[in-house]
Amino acid sequence: MLLAALFLLSACKTEPANQGFCGIIPKRLEAAMSYGTSLYLGSMPDQEFLREDQGRSLRQIPPLEVREDPMAVQAVTRGRCAFSIFEESFASEQKELQGLKSAQLLYGYPDSVVFRMYVNPAALRGEEARTRTLDFLDTLWSDEFQSKLEFYGLKPVPEGLRTQVRNDLPGFLTTASESE
Repeated sequence: MLLAALFLLSACKTEPANQGFCGIIPKRLEAAMSYGTSLYLGSMPDQEFLREDQGRSLRQIPPLEVREDPMAVQAVTRGRCAFSIFEESFASEQKELQGLKSAQLLYGYPDSVVFRMYVNPAALRGEEARTRTLDFLDTLWSDEFQSKLEFYGLKPVPEGLRTQVRNDLPGFLTTASESE
């Protein structure tokens, strides 16, 4: 594994893991998300940090499960993880995702491959989990993260879209009952 911070989540299959501050990602994005996690933390975590983080009730590192099967959407649609990233072509076939807020995150090669982030704020268990999720997602649309995507065989979304999504992210993490 590229970064020990990317944990497989068996708990995510039955209940919210890490108070909902977790996600599902495709294999193709594993290295880029490892880089994104180190940006979010401010540095590459060492073994001591990882050991300490495992013992926290709300970890600083969002556990990310690598899955690409049709059942992967259930983690986000059933409120077990606050976010998931899927190829747009795969996601368009998953009717359960249609009610969730989403935004383009990045492109693969060829240009026709689009990766979208899907968000379910109902998965989050508390304000601290919401804040960490917002900060992590904001990192993924940052210029610093997006400008390095080509190293991973990916392409950034346009700067204007990044700015728009970063401005809209707080609303993505608000449930319908909170916005009323």
